[in-house]
Amino acid sequence: MLSGGGQLNTRTLNGDTGTQITKSGTQTNAGSTILHTVTAGKSFYLTAANLFGVNGASVWGYIQVTDAADATQYNILYCYDRFGYSHDFIYPVKIPAGYKVKIVIDAATGEARGFIHGYEI
Repeated sequence: MLSGGGQLNTRTLNGDTGTQITKSGTQTNAGSTILHTVTAGKSFYLTAANLFGVNGASVWGYIQVTDAADATQYNILYCYDRFGYSHDFIYPVKIPAGYKVKIVIDAATGEARGFIHGYEI
């Protein structure tokens, strides 16, 4: 329960709400790969993300959120080495309809694999 008696209604607390979204992908060299585009009329609640270099190689990349016009809004997770990074969000990150979640690599060479999990409501 939230203060004031309100209830937090997200999939992590209420298994009857929303549609599960689990996506993964790989980006090789400079550029981006879309992992998920939020469905029109819905919101995506990101609950977990991870990113790591492929085949033990170091990579400089990140998981990024862009708006419908593909303008960067914010970065969710950075990866600076071959070991990778993972994050579970105690309170899901709400991402609006039409926004995209991507893997991005800025360097000319490298390969990163990413994964996201969440729910659309």
